[in-house]
Amino acid sequence: MKSTPNDKLTRFIVLFEGRSGSTYFVESLDSHPRIRAEKELLARLKKDIERGRAEPADQLERVRRLYVAGDHDYDVIGFKTKPKDIMDREGLAAILREHEVRVILLQRRNRIKHLVSLVNAMQLNEATGDWNLYDESDRQPKLRVDIDYCRNLLANLEKGN
Repeated sequence: MKSTPNDKLTRFIVLFEGRSGSTYFVESLDSHPRIRAEKELLARLKKDIERGRAEPADQLERVRRLYVAGDHDYDVIGFKTKPKDIMDREGLAAILREHEVRVILLQRRNRIKHLVSLVNAMQLNEATGDWNLYDESDRQPKLRVDIDYCRNLLANLEKGN
């Protein structure tokens, strides 16, 4: 471990919409020994805020602690979050500016593939409790979906829900 903070630390945030490949992307980054890439740390805190166990300021403090160059061997540190999980957008924006954080926007271009991925993930989550396939034996059978159901889901995706 280094004995002094890394002044050349690069910080990032991945803003993503669900089913855009963010888990694969962040896990790939995190597999590098010089990169620390956190998963959805704001989502966990948002649930605590909604249950009255935390405040929006707790999200900001968690981000500040992550971005402060401490006693470690990382050159790059960041995390991913959905915009809807950010409780204090102005406060987060100030932190991003203060630390010169690089912002990565991740979304799926093909909306139909996005929709199919969402429907498959919903089926997987219902069966296993996970939104992503981690074990091939959990793969769900092909399914048929109602076209009106798909239209409604696609309209919600377009609204950012």
